[in-house]
Amino acid sequence: MNLVRHADVFAPEELPAIAAMLKDRTWTVQSSNAGDATRFFMSGLAQAEIDVFHRRLGPLVNRYIADNGVKGAVGFERAYVNCHPAFHPGHWHIDNHEGFTALYYPPSEIDFGDEGGTDVQGFGYQRYLANGLILFPANALHMAREHTAKGVFRYSVAFKFQM
Repeated sequence: MNLVRHADVFAPEELPAIAAMLKDRTWTVQSSNAGDATRFFMSGLAQAEIDVFHRRLGPLVNRYIADNGVKGAVGFERAYVNCHPAFHPGHWHIDNHEGFTALYYPPSEIDFGDEGGTDVQGFGYQRYLANGLILFPANALHMAREHTAKGVFRYSVAFKFQM
């Protein structure tokens, strides 16, 4: 499987609904691996929120499946929001041994530049592209890269698919 990027996933008029999803959430403290000292926040998506994303991501996910010659059933596993404060990167991890991950970067109040993206082993550094999506094999080691913008959170919305 390969890594694919998509820009401008949602239309401009849809972006306020995406921004609203990031506010007033219940967050849990999370780490990428058990015993990892690196911390960030995570919040599961409700079904209504998943449905909003499905309208736009569904066709892109279906194209990714077809372009990668996936045979057999693909199942949606779960979706959640990651939230990284400044100076809190992720840690190298895989999502699953089979399947793929779709990672959406919502618009941010700042341009992270060369910070805040995702390192994906075998595919290199993927910049934080506001309103962008990357799809990649779930067994690819990856991690969120830290950002240094104090008082700003770096969000991503992860969708996990099993095969």
